[in-house]
Amino acid sequence: MAKSIFSGRVFFDHLAKTAGLSITDWLQKCLGNGVATGHLEDSYRNLIRRYGGAYSVICAHCWFYGGGLDPRYKHITLLREPLNRTVSLLFFIVNNHEYGHSRELGQVPEWESAKRFIDSEGEDLDPLFRSMISNYYVEHFSSILSFNLRSDDQKLADALIAIEQYDVWGMYEAMPEFLVDVSDLLGLATIQRLPHVNTTTQKIKINNLSPKFQQKLKELNELDIEFYRVMCARYNELRKKKTPKPCRIESDWVPFHQQTEPVQMFVERAKPEFVLISAHCNGNVIEIESGGVLVFELKFSLSVELAQMMIGIHIMDNGERLLFGTNTMLLGKPLLNIGQGTHEIRYYLGANLPKGQYSAGFSFIESKGDVSRELAWYDKLLTFHVTLPQMLTSVGDVRLPFDIDYQKKSETVVSLIKDATGMLHIESVFGDVVVGEAFELHVRLVNGSSETWFNTDFHSVRLTYRWLSQATVPGTCDVEQTPLPVLKVLPGQTVSTRMRVLAPQEPGNYRLVLTLLQDRNCLLDERGFAPAILDIYVLATTATRRYPGADVRLINQVGRREGMVMVTDGREGFLVYGPYAYLPAGRYVVRLEGNFESGAVGVLMDVIAWDKDREITLARQEVSEAEKGGVIVELPYLDIQNPVWDFQVRLWVTTDAHVRVEALCIEPMSTGTNKSVSTQREHAAAIRPEKSTQRQTATSGYPKRREKKKPAAS
Repeated sequence: MAKSIFSGRVFFDHLAKTAGLSITDWLQKCLGNGVATGHLEDSYRNLIRRYGGAYSVICAHCWFYGGGLDPRYKHITLLREPLNRTVSLLFFIVNNHEYGHSRELGQVPEWESAKRFIDSEGEDLDPLFRSMISNYYVEHFSSILSFNLRSDDQKLADALIAIEQYDVWGMYEAMPEFLVDVSDLLGLATIQRLPHVNTTTQKIKINNLSPKFQQKLKELNELDIEFYRVMCARYNELRKKKTPKPCRIESDWVPFHQQTEPVQMFVERAKPEFVLISAHCNGNVIEIESGGVLVFELKFSLSVELAQMMIGIHIMDNGERLLFGTNTMLLGKPLLNIGQGTHEIRYYLGANLPKGQYSAGFSFIESKGDVSRELAWYDKLLTFHVTLPQMLTSVGDVRLPFDIDYQKKSETVVSLIKDATGMLHIESVFGDVVVGEAFELHVRLVNGSSETWFNTDFHSVRLTYRWLSQATVPGTCDVEQTPLPVLKVLPGQTVSTRMRVLAPQEPGNYRLVLTLLQDRNCLLDERGFAPAILDIYVLATTATRRYPGADVRLINQVGRREGMVMVTDGREGFLVYGPYAYLPAGRYVVRLEGNFESGAVGVLMDVIAWDKDREITLARQEVSEAEKGGVIVELPYLDIQNPVWDFQVRLWVTTDAHVRVEALCIEPMSTGTNKSVSTQREHAAAIRPEKSTQRQTATSGYPKRREKKKPAAS
């Protein structure tokens, strides 16, 4: 039977100075570097999230934040007598100088902390170094079950419970038995010994230390000593009951090797009580010269009070490898007693990076008493590009100068919209539209809820719409959205604004649904918001167009709107001008319908268009008396040789004119193919579509309309 690639899920929990690198090297050689990772360091959950999809076996120094072990994985670890492990670690750090590295800003390097601790026989202990050499096992395993503050007895009990969840655990002092157990679990060829990797150059045994130093180490590891004693007793009992198995001559698996690192997936998540308002890098200038200062500015809102908060940052390169990470606790700048409201934090980093593309992610962790939990996580929130004045001549890991600037900005708590009770009213008179036409509607937004609707950079509130028709299957489209002109809408507040809409490309009966959305949250009509609804007939470009006198597309310089009509008010100026429409080449009849009292002198209608920013007059006619049948003035033969944009009809009135404009009509002269509005409507669907939350596709091929210009006085 042909061998295959190992596809199980295994997590090797590598405890410091327990031959973990040798075990990792063995697993990679047996299974391949495409199956087993090299040595990694990160939190348990991050390691599974980042590497679990690409590797079957994860080998790492890790730390836990509660939540237990992932049941999809087999877990392996190896214990060593705690005092010997601690001594080995101390002298490894001191004697293997290539291991030593500086801590974050201003902290003593680990090798120097270890050396001072050894030279003082345990008296000079750096608090930040303590976790590496004091009750390392109990702190590590107890944090699998919980990251809360507990008594020492409870931590010990939790650690003993947690390690029993491991599928294979063994003793460093009984390495051959451990290797047999791992080989049996994974189906590997049985081995008895491992090659040494990363050993201490000068090994010192616990008995070679002074009694004072030995006593100090025992005090620091009292819990670990008891933990190890219990585990040794358990181990001996298990060995008595275990039946020896025959050795495997060869592995069940073919090694799989790969040359490149896998692409990682990124996530973002946030609890309801946390809202990210905005995030900027150097004021949105994303390119910076190497050696400069990166400034990350984040604003966020909390609806709860926090006793303590930890904010972290991590920098990744374009290959999605972690380059740098720290947090406010590591920097010795804990954020305490954080109240409800809006907050701002700034991170300052020295951009001591090679040329390339990078991303910055952020984490927000709550610590309150004995509770620790994630508020928000953004893997790849901001990106920036580093340039070089000249090529760097060095390669390798980077160290970044670092600082932060935090401020509480206000007592305001910014939250996402939950109660969307409210409505949208249309305040425009509107007639039929032409396929592909872009137009604006005057709308009035009412917040009828008891909460404030916040419009932020990260969760912007925008006006949007969808077209519904029975002639086509309703669908979703990326329509043009209109930003809300205010930063927040208070309960009971009304906001008047304009929104831009693009008509569909096919003629027929449509229902236009105008609504509101909050980015990264919801469409508000899914949470109680009442959208505005218009039933509109969409005309072909060759159809007759009829605009009511008070149509929003007809603008007035003088006069007033009364219902659907426009009437004079005793002032001189343009009573109507518009509709700034696109007309294809052809012959048209243009008329203004309504009432006009004879006797006024100087009333004038002209028709204009624009050609390369130049106004062209197509026709002009003085109005001395009204035409018959409710027609104020009519141009029966208007020839347009070429398509025109921003087609405009203007009516100039004098102070003594009494004019009532009921409609502007633009009618193509019949060519045998053009159909009147009424004829088109007879062929359209007679029944309007029902209200729906689906969106209708409506991409634009309509020519872009220039900005409307107010006409000069005639």
